[in-house]
Amino acid sequence: MINPTPQGTEIRTYKLRRSRLSALQSIAISEYGLQYMYPDGPGTINLSSELGLGNFVIEIGFGMGEATWQYANAQPDVAVLAIDLHTPGVGKLIDELQTHNLDNVRIIEGDALEIIRTRIAPSSVDGIRLFFPDPWPKTRHHKRRFVNESNLSLLAQVVKPGGFFHFATDWQDYADWTLEELTKHPDWKLVDKLADGIWSGRPTTRFESKGKNLGRDITDLIAFRK
Repeated sequence: MINPTPQGTEIRTYKLRRSRLSALQSIAISEYGLQYMYPDGPGTINLSSELGLGNFVIEIGFGMGEATWQYANAQPDVAVLAIDLHTPGVGKLIDELQTHNLDNVRIIEGDALEIIRTRIAPSSVDGIRLFFPDPWPKTRHHKRRFVNESNLSLLAQVVKPGGFFHFATDWQDYADWTLEELTKHPDWKLVDKLADGIWSGRPTTRFESKGKNLGRDITDLIAFRK
């Protein structure tokens, strides 16, 4: 397994959002949480084997889960481990999964980097999705961006050769930053958007819609693990 970084040495790539659970979200967690929440513990996660499905994809920072459940509905043979720290989003995603009778998604409420580092085996994942992460637009905060050399190396350790990393943002500066980071990284090869595959057909999220309403262009970048 990948050795964890000593506690307290890692710069956070996220901001904790404090918002109340709606009644629907609270009910979803209390009634169906055991069905969809992946159990805590030190064990290695290989969701495709555990669910008897063909592919294993990790989704980092799923927000309110719009893309997650729609991908799950369109790709029933893909096991998805959805990771986020936003409890209302967890409740909303559980409600959508239950409503649409989907059983190929499991959720962890936690730090994605720590989970990937300590609970995902090397070369066990078919792809990783990172859609509309916090852009940290101020120059002094760029060090907090999820996409950097170290994190891309960590993702490369768990993604199979030929597996993918799919990134989307509505911030041009972050798109340019990610393009540069992926271009120079020895483990990843950028490709043009492809018409078919488990990386294709990305559903629209509310973050994307918000960005479009503000006049921002949307950028998708896909890289394959060398």
